[in-house]
Amino acid sequence: MSEEISDVCRTIEESTQKVADIRTANAEQEEVESRKDNIILYRVPESDSTIAEDRNKDDNSFCKHFLFGLNIGIVEEDIRKTVRLGKKIQTMPYRGQFSYSLEAGI
Repeated sequence: MSEEISDVCRTIEESTQKVADIRTANAEQEEVESRKDNIILYRVPESDSTIAEDRNKDDNSFCKHFLFGLNIGIVEEDIRKTVRLGKKIQTMPYRGQFSYSLEAGI
């Protein structure tokens, strides 16, 4: 009886470890997926607005105009999120994240 309980405990521990390994692997894969579509734009002009929401809108607008100007088939829905990197200064590196459908041709 004691041996059977030990076997069950060992099986539970192994299963728990396998679940933890799978979760770690999934988290790593999600991290790779979230970064694969990132782009970084340098020397993007800083918005003059003092309101954070307006600055975010300005950054998003700049990103849209830049990407649309490349004429590569990007549509507004392709841009998921824009993030400004670093402290607020006159020119700062900027990262815009967007997704793009492979069916569209790129």
